[in-house]
Amino acid sequence: MQALKRASTYCLPRVKAAYLAPSGLTSPTWVCHAFPTTPAWPPYAIPPPRWPDPTRGISELRLQLRYRPARSGWLTPEIAHLTLDLFDYPGEWLLDLPLLQHDFYSWSQVQALHEGEQRRGLFSEWLAAVEPLDPAGEADEAQLATLAEDYAQGLRRAKQAGFSDLQPGRFLLPGELEGAPVLQFFPLPQLNASHHSTSKEALEALPANSLYATLAARFRYYQQQVVKPFYRDHFRRFDRQIVLVDVLGALNAGPERFEDLSRALRQLMHSFDYGKRSLLTRLFAPKIDRLAIAATKADHVTPDQHGNVVQLLEALLAEPLKDLRFANVPVKALSSIDSCHRSPRGNPRR
Repeated sequence: MQALKRASTYCLPRVKAAYLAPSGLTSPTWVCHAFPTTPAWPPYAIPPPRWPDPTRGISELRLQLRYRPARSGWLTPEIAHLTLDLFDYPGEWLLDLPLLQHDFYSWSQVQALHEGEQRRGLFSEWLAAVEPLDPAGEADEAQLATLAEDYAQGLRRAKQAGFSDLQPGRFLLPGELEGAPVLQFFPLPQLNASHHSTSKEALEALPANSLYATLAARFRYYQQQVVKPFYRDHFRRFDRQIVLVDVLGALNAGPERFEDLSRALRQLMHSFDYGKRSLLTRLFAPKIDRLAIAATKADHVTPDQHGNVVQLLEALLAEPLKDLRFANVPVKALSSIDSCHRSPRGNPRR
């Protein structure tokens, strides 16, 4: 609770108390595990400090805050209460949201179009095995499982190499779906329009036991039963958004990875609804009407370069930022260190 006390003292001076609510009856949902605060905190306290283990599933935390309202009056209590629900999930799963905009055919084409030379090299063995396959041929379950695992291995290599646009995200961290047939699918690079003559209609008319129909069915199930509920339960009702971007990491990794990150962010931001909200949209069709985009690791460069980091961030997101500003959505691009200033006691306040 020391972190909460410091937050009350320095970060939120109007907060009078912060209470970590127990999981169970007070939980906002009964299907998520409670965030493991007790096992997660010791790494910070025991020297040398280290980060806790990466998140491998969805967990939740509920904070109950007592605070003093900014304005007081006869209709405003001196002390108000706020319940803050926090959900933790693997960032890799967020990369799946753009799948909701595709079917298997278009997803396969997009994946093939985005393969640069370096990224393609990381999937060379998988590509050599999958490109000769006939989409109309009968699906072989053992072969599908092997090729799906090879594709997942390629995604893991791409992640280690600094690439960001990696789908499906559950192939990187499957969670409770590890080993399930729903994860035994992969794109067909031979569907790239530049060298494929069979029409989409002809492919969709293939028998249910064909390779194409089997992969398309599993993609559709993954999209509707895994990705869609994840979006519905945790993202659909957002009205504010903060996006943290490792611009410097992508820049240092080279142009192909920089473009890969830009593409991943563009696709991801197209998965959310932005625009001005009203009472009706707030109740029935929530929209994000404020957005902050921050470049992380800004302390890796000198203060006089922070402006250049922000310009680089805006260049990385030029297309979605243009659309957002046209829709009159307030957007603020900044370096993460700009959100830090000094409190009267000399402690950093965020």
